[in-house]
Amino acid sequence: WNHPTNAWLRALTYQAGIETMANLTVSRSRGLILAYDMGLGKTLTTLAYILATHDAAVDYHWAEWIHQSAATLVICPLATLSNWEAKIKLHFEANTIPYLVFHGQLRQQCSREHLQSVLVVLTTYKMISESANGSQTSQLTIESLHLRWFRIVMDEAQQVKTFLCFSSQRKKTDVCPLA
Repeated sequence: WNHPTNAWLRALTYQAGIETMANLTVSRSRGLILAYDMGLGKTLTTLAYILATHDAAVDYHWAEWIHQSAATLVICPLATLSNWEAKIKLHFEANTIPYLVFHGQLRQQCSREHLQSVLVVLTTYKMISESANGSQTSQLTIESLHLRWFRIVMDEAQQVKTFLCFSSQRKKTDVCPLA
């Protein structure tokens, strides 16, 4: 993938992904599955799209700033959380894509206002599961924030099946309301 002779493939894949996402924005589509093979740039394409829609995210936040966040909530397995953070640091200049990691002890350092102002909030399926569980009442959870996210990205979305089975016996809740 990173070999110089594959530059045309990377450019084509990246451009096609961005164009597809842009067309969905124009049509006001509420969802997209980005299912490229491993290593073809799904994470980077998604981050580029988040940056490309920065103005729309800010407009969304200010339309109802008390309840809406400009952030894209990225939910991923713990194993890929550091990959998302590394891609942001590697491919974008500092503070081009402001982000927060909402996981473990790091979540206690997150304020609601900060979560509303960044472009990306990285969290894990485990954090979402604990949020839906309701047993973490002393901990800051995604649900306790009562925010509507500009966009929600589920990396390795096959984990949702496990999450849904796990949480189906718990209280029904709107963990990540999307306006």
